[in-house]
Amino acid sequence: GAVGGDVYRYRPVRRGEFYSAGFLTEDTSFPWAKVMGDPSEPRVERTPTTSSVDIYQQVELEAPGGATYQPGDSLLTAWLGREVPGWGNVVVPSGIVRVLHTKGQDVLAEVVQQFSRVVDGQVAMPLEPFHDPGMVTPAAVEDGLESRVITVRDVHAVPDQQDIVFLDAGRNQGVALGDVFEVRQMLSNASTGVQQPVAVLQIVHVRDRSASGLIVQIYQPGLQAGQPAQLVRKMPS
Repeated sequence: GAVGGDVYRYRPVRRGEFYSAGFLTEDTSFPWAKVMGDPSEPRVERTPTTSSVDIYQQVELEAPGGATYQPGDSLLTAWLGREVPGWGNVVVPSGIVRVLHTKGQDVLAEVVQQFSRVVDGQVAMPLEPFHDPGMVTPAAVEDGLESRVITVRDVHAVPDQQDIVFLDAGRNQGVALGDVFEVRQMLSNASTGVQQPVAVLQIVHVRDRSASGLIVQIYQPGLQAGQPAQLVRKMPS
């Protein structure tokens, strides 16, 4: 069959996908700020269910000890989600905020982009730079890097297109933004030796040991932890 699927069409990784994808902390400690919520609401009355910050509204943050934010700095806000043994916590981005004003550890920021809702109880960290790969098309590779599915980012439902899947290969293994992996079924019938493709992932975020893949095609339901995923298209380095 065609590598990466017959209807494969490459499209560049978008800035919004890079920031909204989420990632695994890989047991690294981050200098998280705390999202304290909407400054127009008294703190006493705020709960994550009542406090919602609409786009371009402001949000209060508490910077971590030793961190110095400057007006104009951009921060990623996120839910610090469940722990995945050996991989740290799942980070689920909620938006991007820009620092307006700081006083000690108190920070006032404006919400400039939302992926879900920016609410109190979330965390924030300085925005990492997005290096746009541009319109470069990844080339098909034979016998590409083998990896496995760690978990899906959102365990709420059956994974579908546009969902995020974490793989156990990252920067250390040469994985780059825009690389394409094919997730395959685990062999139940070893005699045939043919692994059926389950989904095609485009890598939209990379960490040292893991990567976040956006599902761009899905052939059959049943994406699950431990499934093999092979690099089928590689971005030129």
